[in-house]
Amino acid sequence: MISMTVIFGTVFVLESVYSLDRQAIAHSVNVIARAPGIRFLNDEGRFVDGTVVLYLAHPQLSFADCYHSALSLEFCDGEIYTYDRDFSRISGVTRFEP
Repeated sequence: MISMTVIFGTVFVLESVYSLDRQAIAHSVNVIARAPGIRFLNDEGRFVDGTVVLYLAHPQLSFADCYHSALSLEFCDGEIYTYDRDFSRISGVTRFEP
């Protein structure tokens, strides 16, 4: 059993230590998420696909930011409170400043 924080850490290492591009990282995340025996805590795995799509489409956003955007789209009609203006670029996401 893993949580999305494991995926966040994995993405960080693949970016910062191994300097992989987003395409390779997205592929790696998908391999991990679909590996036999892998289960996500609290069914978080259902957000992997949406997070990866946003991660590939928005290079200015971190993987964690893409995950938060996917959650916002699922649970909050796309509304998100953040100072990060890059969120405004995501279709369907409405950014509000706190």
